[in-house]
Amino acid sequence: MEPGTIQPVILYDPDTQHGYAEANEIVPYFASSIIKIEKWYASELDKDFKQANPILTLPATDSYLYRSNPLEALAQVAERAGWPNRGNSFMPYVYLALLPGHGGFAGSVHHSDYRTNSFQAGLCALGDACIEAIMGNATACQTILGGWPSEFCSVDGQTGAIAHELMHGLGWGEHTETSGLDLSTDEYSRFPDCHLPQIIKDWMLSNPRNIFF
Repeated sequence: MEPGTIQPVILYDPDTQHGYAEANEIVPYFASSIIKIEKWYASELDKDFKQANPILTLPATDSYLYRSNPLEALAQVAERAGWPNRGNSFMPYVYLALLPGHGGFAGSVHHSDYRTNSFQAGLCALGDACIEAIMGNATACQTILGGWPSEFCSVDGQTGAIAHELMHGLGWGEHTETSGLDLSTDEYSRFPDCHLPQIIKDWMLSNPRNIFF
């Protein structure tokens, strides 16, 4: 795998009877969101992503781990596939996953693992609320999220959620920006009518993160 790669994945529970078929139904919707996200980041940074691979549909290595710790399940799938994941220097890879069966889950792991004083690939994942929304099922998304404003459950709103988690996967933490609409948790539902603050643009285009662009 080439350094600077973003690998999208639809991960599913290996013990689910129709997991593979159901995951494959999500692929075209995920692909559509990724195209929008690529265009948005390109417009914000004036640079394209270096390498965004085709979407893969893969079973988790273990059903219990998939249900209990989805980001670690994603890490184990990466390792099983032979993708670079952990090391003692910056790992220029991001694995971006959708997770059927994970409700309103959304989470990410940055490149530095302070617990082990090591580095790992960026991991980011979102569950059923995002999946339902990008497939056009806003009502199902709102039911899962339990009363969040409706704009968070539009196709663009949850495409913004994917873009937000990808920002974390690239290594930027949560932030509050008061100078306008940004990609923070409070504003990503306005996607694509939101913007990266200059501090994040400068950070993303600096070494070593600029390897993604």
